Amino acid sequence: MKHYSTEFKEEAVRRLRDGGTTIRELEKELGVNHSTLYNWERDINGTPRSNNSRNKPAKNGWSSESKYNAVIETSSMTEYEKVEYCRKKGIYIEQLKEWEKACKNANEEQANIQQGLRKELRKEKQSKLALEKELRRKEKALAEAAALLVLRKKAEAIWGDPEDE
Repeated sequence: MKHYSTEFKEEAVRRLRDGGTTIRELEKELGVNHSTLYNWERDINGTPRSNNSRNKPAKNGWSSESKYNAVIETSSMTEYEKVEYCRKKGIYIEQLKEWEKACKNANEEQANIQQGLRKELRKEKQSKLALEKELRRKEKALAEAAALLVLRKKAEAIWGDPEDE
């Protein structure tokens, strides 16, 4: 029975998790049984792939960068070439199409968020202006009331209190 170093095992599992290599490809390349690779993956990550996905990376096993790179690589390919590419990489063509759609919509989602923020900012500015207008109106009313009180006191000082008479 052959023994492998921890570094060797971790490197093999890292290559699986990056999404660029399938278990079957790694099995052929390293000469390590696929069951052993599954066990290493389980031991290192705690979550092995399901047995149904032996020939393809886990759906979430591909990083965003790997997905983007796959979309870029296949952008100029014909449909047949894309199918071949997917077969080699162990993914479904539907996954690749989802990734293409996500890449195309990535900026659109950000634009929608920015547009929503602009609308919210515009509403906040309008609310601020309305509050400032109301504050100015109330300050004028308060100043007018204060002026009337001062005039009343002066009038009382000059002519006396009309209630006293």
